[in-house]
Amino acid sequence: MDAASIATLPRGLSALFLAILQRRFDPQGADWTIVRELLEMILATRAALPVELAAKAGGDRAQYATRRAVESISDLLNVHDDEVRLFHQTLVDFLRQPDTPFFSKGSFDERGNKVR
Repeated sequence: MDAASIATLPRGLSALFLAILQRRFDPQGADWTIVRELLEMILATRAALPVELAAKAGGDRAQYATRRAVESISDLLNVHDDEVRLFHQTLVDFLRQPDTPFFSKGSFDERGNKVR
């Protein structure tokens, strides 16, 4: 990798998360809507979120859309025993930034207080 290639890399983790999500989703699109709802459920709990529960809460009886959403961001999640959680606090911080097109509501801070 040369210096020109390195210069094109995102600066900082927020820029990296933004670049990843921009490559995958239109923030106004239907796919992002499903993923955002999943992320909001994950952000709303400190415990790992069972995929089945997320599907039921989202009205996805067959769980197909929910499982597709999990798969589409699986590199940003810890998935274990059919439960999901965000892989790192920096992603939580990024999703809580209201100035990003990928802002997700339903966040709680480290003390369990709801972030608006």
